[in-house]
Amino acid sequence: MPGRERPREEKVREVEELAAAMATASGIFFFDYRRMTVSSLAELRSSLSEAGGAAKVAKNTLLALAAARVGLDVQGFLEGPTLVVRAGEDPASVARVLSEAVRAGQPLVFKGAVVEGVRILGPEGLRTVAGLGSRKEVLGRVAGAVRGVLARAAASLAAPLAQVPLLVRVVEAGGSGASGG
Repeated sequence: MPGRERPREEKVREVEELAAAMATASGIFFFDYRRMTVSSLAELRSSLSEAGGAAKVAKNTLLALAAARVGLDVQGFLEGPTLVVRAGEDPASVARVLSEAVRAGQPLVFKGAVVEGVRILGPEGLRTVAGLGSRKEVLGRVAGAVRGVLARAAASLAAPLAQVPLLVRVVEAGGSGASGG
């Protein structure tokens, strides 16, 4: 088609890398980073890495293509310069780092996120995700709750069995405890 150039190989590769990162992430966060200094961005990247995250500055067109490839709805997140942050297994830990950076005065403006397939909007959404326990903590709470339910079920099933010896003694004694009919 005249007037349309083929995409450059490096842009195609970048879209593929972004799509792969989005497909395997537990959460993707989008920020306007317009007034961040290079040193602040480097410090943020280091903190994110410790929390299992990674930050990348990417062109919105490439982000939109990558998101479309993996079926992520990023409508409204891609206006202005965009810092995209990928969370590995624990989106809450990454959200805590981001939330703390914003609270500390970093010039990051939260645009939105997709966490475990759910769109998150507004600063309160970021705080909500940051307030969740780590994946390990949440799994521990779930395991504790399941353990409690199973213990109560086992106790409920064991109670009638504990009455069997008494019932046997009553039957052996000729049913003296039972009413005759």
